[in-house]
Amino acid sequence: MLTGLHPRVVWNGDHLNLLTRFQGRIPASTSLVLTPSVFATDLHMIVNAIPAPARRQPMLAYPALPGPDPVPAAAPTGHALLGMTRARLLADLQTACTTAELGERHLLAASTVSYHLGILHSSGLLTRTRKGHRVLYEQTPRAADLLGAVLGTGGAAASR
Repeated sequence: MLTGLHPRVVWNGDHLNLLTRFQGRIPASTSLVLTPSVFATDLHMIVNAIPAPARRQPMLAYPALPGPDPVPAAAPTGHALLGMTRARLLADLQTACTTAELGERHLLAASTVSYHLGILHSSGLLTRTRKGHRVLYEQTPRAADLLGAVLGTGGAAASR
């Protein structure tokens, strides 16, 4: 994990080296707070050098790395068409689920899931069925065809 943080962060088996123009040592018993940042463009090490009864832990702020290279524009993905969250929710709805179940699986608030499912439903990609006090959502054949074309699985027949 540490080797993937930043090119200037090097793990040497038993210690962490930061390739900077500054030198210093932090005792091995000290924990290090790792802080990815979308605002940082370079590596930043914050150390409380003043001795005090309540020393703060050193913090390493590093730029959050971009995800994997996107698929070329000639082959748009479901993520590009729907957005990552909606594409994942839609792909998960091969069997009927509630917003609470999807929220637990995808670590999202039920309100966030409900918002995305509302958009997918109004787009004709989901069916909504009430069973007692529960509302179940499921892919439509149109959604299965869309996901099948994107994933190369052949559509509704292959996904069912």
